[in-house]
Amino acid sequence: SAASHATVHLGDAGISFNHPLPPLLQPERAVDIIIAFDYCEMPHGRSPGAMHGDWQRCVRFCEKHHLPLPQIDAERLLQEPVVVLNGDETRGEPTLIIFHLFKVPGDPPDLFDPQENAAAGGFCSTASARYVTDDFDTLVAFNRNRLLDGVS
Repeated sequence: SAASHATVHLGDAGISFNHPLPPLLQPERAVDIIIAFDYCEMPHGRSPGAMHGDWQRCVRFCEKHHLPLPQIDAERLLQEPVVVLNGDETRGEPTLIIFHLFKVPGDPPDLFDPQENAAAGGFCSTASARYVTDDFDTLVAFNRNRLLDGVS
């Protein structure tokens, strides 16, 4: 019966910022490479380089807690579909490979734009809790293109 099962409460862990890097950056983990899928919705003023954006809050957290993180170049995050940030092994920094969920210069004009969709209240918005099959397929196609961009 349901009464004999424990209840598990789940919550979104993106309270301070939406990047789950700190647990991976603990020195005892000795992580060499982190592949990060940055699927944060970026409302106006919260771009990767924004002072109160998720990446900058993540950087400040890591600095405060002495966690080894390679230098985050927000401009590259805005310009490249896949960003590789080489860590410094002597400082215990892993290499960070970032795939993100927005268009960059050079993308075809007709390429689906998840950030534009989110801003319009579409299925990519954090306020949306449902995907129909076509929405799922559209997002998978965008991500597939990003992955192929990263390996070509």
